[in-house]
Amino acid sequence: MASKESLIRNHEIPEKAKWDPIRTKMLLNICGDEISKTRKPGIAFKTKKWEEIRVEFNNRAKRNHTQKQLKNRMDSLRADWILWKQLTGKETHVELNNRTKIIEANSAWWDAKIRVSILNIQFFII
Repeated sequence: MASKESLIRNHEIPEKAKWDPIRTKMLLNICGDEISKTRKPGIAFKTKKWEEIRVEFNNRAKRNHTQKQLKNRMDSLRADWILWKQLTGKETHVELNNRTKIIEANSAWWDAKIRVSILNIQFFII
Protein backbone atom coordinates (compact mmCIF):
# COMPACT_ATOMS: atom_id res chain seq x y z
CA MET A 1 0.00 0.00 0.00
CA ALA A 2 1.29 3.44 -0.93
CA SER A 3 2.10 5.97 1.76
CA LYS A 4 0.15 9.20 2.09
CA GLU A 5 3.25 11.15 1.02
CA SER A 6 3.60 9.18 -2.22
CA LEU A 7 -0.13 9.62 -2.94
CA ILE A 8 0.24 13.38 -2.46
CA ARG A 9 3.31 13.47 -4.70
CA ASN A 10 1.38 11.60 -7.41
CA HIS A 11 -1.55 14.06 -7.01
CA GLU A 12 -3.95 11.31 -5.96
CA ILE A 13 -4.67 13.09 -2.65
CA PRO A 14 -4.62 16.88 -2.76
CA GLU A 15 -2.41 18.73 -0.34
CA LYS A 16 -4.21 20.67 2.39
CA ALA A 17 -5.04 24.14 1.13
CA LYS A 18 -3.26 26.93 3.00
CA TRP A 19 -5.01 30.27 2.73
CA ASP A 20 -3.40 33.65 3.31
CA PRO A 21 -5.03 37.07 2.80
CA ILE A 22 -3.43 37.55 -0.63
CA ARG A 23 -4.67 34.27 -2.08
CA THR A 24 -8.06 34.69 -0.43
CA LYS A 25 -8.44 38.11 -2.08
CA MET A 26 -7.27 36.60 -5.37
CA LEU A 27 -10.02 33.96 -5.20
CA LEU A 28 -12.62 36.58 -4.26
CA ASN A 29 -11.56 38.76 -7.20
CA ILE A 30 -11.76 35.87 -9.67
CA CYS A 31 -15.22 34.89 -8.40
CA GLY A 32 -16.31 38.53 -8.44
CA ASP A 33 -15.16 38.88 -12.04
CA GLU A 34 -17.19 35.80 -13.00
CA ILE A 35 -20.28 37.21 -11.29
CA SER A 36 -19.78 40.53 -13.10
CA LYS A 37 -19.53 38.73 -16.46
CA THR A 38 -22.82 36.90 -15.93
CA ARG A 39 -24.53 39.89 -14.29
CA LYS A 40 -26.37 37.46 -12.03
CA PRO A 41 -25.28 38.08 -8.44
CA GLY A 42 -26.40 35.57 -5.86
CA ILE A 43 -26.29 32.53 -8.12
CA ALA A 44 -24.19 29.46 -7.49
CA PHE A 45 -21.46 28.50 -9.93
CA LYS A 46 -21.99 25.32 -11.89
CA THR A 47 -19.28 22.63 -12.11
CA LYS A 48 -17.95 23.91 -15.44
CA LYS A 49 -17.55 27.44 -14.08
CA TRP A 50 -15.80 26.15 -10.92
CA GLU A 51 -13.35 24.34 -13.19
CA GLU A 52 -12.61 27.61 -15.03
CA ILE A 53 -12.16 29.38 -11.69
CA ARG A 54 -9.84 26.58 -10.50
CA VAL A 55 -7.64 26.87 -13.60
CA GLU A 56 -7.48 30.67 -13.36
CA PHE A 57 -6.74 30.64 -9.62
CA ASN A 58 -4.04 27.99 -9.88
CA ASN A 59 -2.37 29.85 -12.75
CA ARG A 60 -2.33 33.14 -10.84
CA ALA A 61 -1.49 31.71 -7.42
CA LYS A 62 1.00 29.08 -8.62
CA ARG A 63 -0.93 26.48 -6.63
CA ASN A 64 -2.65 23.18 -7.37
CA HIS A 65 -5.88 23.51 -5.40
CA THR A 66 -8.86 21.37 -6.30
CA GLN A 67 -12.28 22.67 -7.21
CA LYS A 68 -13.56 21.37 -3.86
CA GLN A 69 -10.89 23.29 -1.93
CA LEU A 70 -11.82 26.54 -3.68
CA LYS A 71 -15.53 25.98 -3.13
CA ASN A 72 -14.94 25.10 0.54
CA ARG A 73 -13.01 28.37 0.98
CA MET A 74 -15.79 30.38 -0.60
CA ASP A 75 -18.41 28.60 1.53
CA SER A 76 -16.37 29.38 4.65
CA LEU A 77 -16.04 33.05 3.68
CA ARG A 78 -19.77 33.23 2.95
CA ALA A 79 -20.58 31.82 6.39
CA ASP A 80 -18.26 34.37 8.04
CA TRP A 81 -19.86 37.19 6.04
CA ILE A 82 -23.38 36.15 7.10
CA LEU A 83 -22.27 36.03 10.73
CA TRP A 84 -20.56 39.42 10.39
CA LYS A 85 -23.70 40.99 8.93
CA GLN A 86 -25.84 39.52 11.71
CA LEU A 87 -23.38 40.78 14.29
CA THR A 88 -23.08 44.37 13.03
CA GLY A 89 -26.22 44.79 10.91
CA LYS A 90 -28.47 47.19 12.83
CA GLU A 91 -26.09 48.26 15.55
CA THR A 92 -25.54 51.98 16.07
CA HIS A 93 -22.90 52.04 18.80
CA VAL A 94 -20.25 49.87 17.14
CA GLU A 95 -17.53 50.88 14.74
CA LEU A 96 -15.12 49.10 12.47
CA ASN A 97 -11.57 50.31 13.00
CA ASN A 98 -10.39 50.83 9.40
CA ARG A 99 -6.74 50.37 10.32
CA THR A 100 -7.06 47.15 12.33
CA LYS A 101 -10.32 45.87 10.75
CA ILE A 102 -11.62 45.02 14.24
CA ILE A 103 -15.06 45.82 15.61
CA GLU A 104 -14.82 48.33 18.41
CA ALA A 105 -17.56 48.18 21.03
CA ASN A 106 -17.83 48.18 24.80
CA SER A 107 -17.57 45.03 26.92
CA ALA A 108 -21.31 44.88 27.66
CA TRP A 109 -22.10 44.78 23.94
CA TRP A 110 -19.56 41.99 23.34
CA ASP A 111 -20.81 40.00 26.34
CA ALA A 112 -24.36 40.14 24.98
CA LYS A 113 -23.28 39.11 21.46
CA ILE A 114 -21.12 36.23 22.68
CA ARG A 115 -23.97 34.98 24.90
CA VAL A 116 -26.22 34.87 21.81
CA SER A 117 -23.68 32.90 19.77
CA ILE A 118 -20.22 31.67 20.66
CA LEU A 119 -19.39 31.93 16.93
CA ASN A 120 -19.27 35.72 17.39
CA ILE A 121 -16.13 35.38 19.46
CA GLN A 122 -14.02 35.06 16.30
CA PHE A 123 -14.57 38.80 15.70
CA PHE A 124 -13.62 39.72 19.28
CA ILE A 125 -9.98 40.57 19.98
CA ILE A 126 -8.93 40.79 23.62
